[in-house]
Amino acid sequence: TTKSLEHIRFRTKDQWVPDYKRSACWKCRKPFTVFRRRHHCRLCGEIFCDSCSNDRVVINKSDPGRTCRECYANLLTHLTPKKSDGINQGVAPGSAPGSNRK
Repeated sequence: TTKSLEHIRFRTKDQWVPDYKRSACWKCRKPFTVFRRRHHCRLCGEIFCDSCSNDRVVINKSDPGRTCRECYANLLTHLTPKKSDGINQGVAPGSAPGSNRK
């Protein structure tokens, strides 16, 4: 059987960490600059550089949302079917054009 994904939702902008609270990427600690921009993970709301948040997921037919590596890995762990489970249909990890799974 497919695991239920009804409880998984993207955070709304008002639930994101405000930009002014982070001067560097939450994961790699590289400082943000004109060229290294801030990006919010749609699942945890933290702020990351592009390199640390370049995965995309679709949840319950939403538009693809940017996710950090940790949230992406956690989601894949949650979704990984047992051999008897078959294919999951609620989330399409890495489904956006240009998505880079690492």
